[in-house]
Formats: sequence, structure tokens, C-alpha cells
Amino acid sequence: MDHNPIRALVHARALLARDAQTRAILRDVRRPEEILTDRDLVHLLDLSRPVAVLLVAVLHFIPDEHDAYAAVRTLVDAMAPGSFLVVSHVEQCPELEAAVRHYKQANAPAVPRSVDEIARFFDDLDLISPGLVNVQRWRPDDQKPCLDGDVPCYGGIGVKR
Repeated sequence: MDHNPIRALVHARALLARDAQTRAILRDVRRPEEILTDRDLVHLLDLSRPVAVLLVAVLHFIPDEHDAYAAVRTLVDAMAPGSFLVVSHVEQCPELEAAVRHYKQANAPAVPRSVDEIARFFDDLDLISPGLVNVQRWRPDDQKPCLDGDVPCYGGIGVKR
């Protein structure tokens, strides 16, 4: 239940070695200012032009005391109009109570949130159709879901006005 950030970074950099436009950095989303000023990204990112910020399966590991909403707001505020925010987040539901208890032993405890709480990450953004939905239903006609039935995870894409 532990993570090794250095091993993850080395692996990501190896995967991206041939891509001059993509970077993996070792930063904490709870401190978005450090992401926005990272020297490996500053020369690559032009935040005056639209970008995409992908927070996929990340925010449910940020406890309330670290204010995930403020972290996301800082990133969104730095983005140019026309930029995208992609979020997937585990839903608070009875089926996950045992897993949440198990994750309390980890260095990154799980914090499932209600669908309304997940929707708050998209405040002041325009959601792209189909909106904030169960990830298995995001584009159901495009591909067969990897699991039968819904999974307790919601996702959406918002565009900054």
C-alpha cells in the first residue's frame, strides 16, 4: 500500500524518453504552485495557450485537510481559456468502505467523495457532454467497458471559459 515516487518517476521518464513535448516531474498536487513553477516545465509549457490538466485517479488520495479543491482551483486559474481539466474520482459508496479502511494504513489514504463533491472540481468550467458520469458510461458507444456494470468512479472533462 506504499508508493515509491522515485521509481515511478524513473519509469515515467523512460516511457517518455522519445517525446520532447512531454515531461514527468516529481511534484505533489497538494502544492500546485510548485508544479506551475517547476523548471523542467516552465520552458515547455506556455500557459497563455490552452493546455490540458489530467487529474486521473489522483484527487481521491488528497485528504480534506489538504484542500484538493484549492489545489485544483490554483491549476485551473493558471490555465488559459479553452484549456481542459480532466478528473476521475472514486465515488463514496458502501461497496468501498472496506477498501477505504485498508487504505487508512497507507501513506496516501483514500478519500472517496460523493458525486456532488466530485462535481465541485468543475466549478466555473463548462462540462463536455456527457458531463460528470460513471467512467464506464463516458463514451459507451466508443468501446466495450472493461468491466460489466458500473464501477464506483466518476469522471468528466471541463473547459475553461
